[in-house]
Amino acid sequence: MTRGSNPNARATSSLFGLAGLAACAWLASFQDPVATAPEAVDGAGRGQAMAVYAKGFLNGLSERAKELATTTFDAPERRTWAFGPVQREGIKLGELALKDLALLEALLDTALSPAGMEAWHEVRELENVLRKLESTPEKTATHRDPDLYWLRIYGEPDPRTTWSWRFEGHHFALHVTCKPGLTPSVTPFFLGASPLIGPGELSGSKSTRVAAFTGLNTELQRLVAMLDEDAAKKVQPSLSADGPKKRPGDIRMGPGQPKLPAASGASLSELPPEAAAQVGVILQVYLDLLDPELRTFWIDSLDPEAVHFARWGGTGLDEARTWSILTETFAFEVATTDGPAHIHALLRDVKQDFGGE
Repeated sequence: MTRGSNPNARATSSLFGLAGLAACAWLASFQDPVATAPEAVDGAGRGQAMAVYAKGFLNGLSERAKELATTTFDAPERRTWAFGPVQREGIKLGELALKDLALLEALLDTALSPAGMEAWHEVRELENVLRKLESTPEKTATHRDPDLYWLRIYGEPDPRTTWSWRFEGHHFALHVTCKPGLTPSVTPFFLGASPLIGPGELSGSKSTRVAAFTGLNTELQRLVAMLDEDAAKKVQPSLSADGPKKRPGDIRMGPGQPKLPAASGASLSELPPEAAAQVGVILQVYLDLLDPELRTFWIDSLDPEAVHFARWGGTGLDEARTWSILTETFAFEVATTDGPAHIHALLRDVKQDFGGE
């Protein structure tokens, strides 16, 4: 994947990288350290590391801020989510001091890989772009704000208990649930971008603003190039007798949708072997945004008849498009909405969303 060219995003990433190191040292002064560095622990150890970093974050807050940041594990809001520019429960970035921001980023870093952290910084920086684009001399688009992202912790962060945390804002949503001795669950996991590309930019432009989407689209194009004529028709419901004819105008498993969409397109068993393998490569690009211990969504061990790939629209970054990878328990979807430069991606697991039942 190519790195985003936005200098502000890179500067922000570098700032938080340095601040994160300082935060880790500060955190260690009043917390028992994990046995190994977060990058080296297993799935269960990842949950333990999250508890340490969440406690460190909370210990640095004032009592008022701590009240905003926490609630009970059984709070009904825990099973709700959104990806629009709306108000959330929790504590927002704009209410945090620099040291608290560093600790929040350290917690986020326990779930996201370096590529995932870069994607989050790029998405956040787009709020400044949107504010400039949507403001008028009469009114500033104040709902476009890089500080309007919220953290909420549910229950007591402790490796011996079940607890969870949520980080959300416009075009980013991550829900993590930790259970004793188990790998944390990380869905719903949503990433979006607007504008992904600017007016007049080419599909392959290095100025694409969120590098993860460039990588996803490159692998999509490689997959399409591997399809023979028959398979190319099967994966497109608009050309075959299977599934809806019209391109879905957005992801189909958004907030309030607890069930998987109906299978459409072609199963892996209907694709050429290299194309079936390429479907897994596409999924891997998105999973690479997560920490390695949390990438538990695999299709190579599933029944090829139970894994479907479907696409609608074009394949270029400057074309309207929707595509999905659907299994019996989880789905990954990518869709443009009101234009090719406005894109959404979502990973959902109907058994593990919000930690499952």
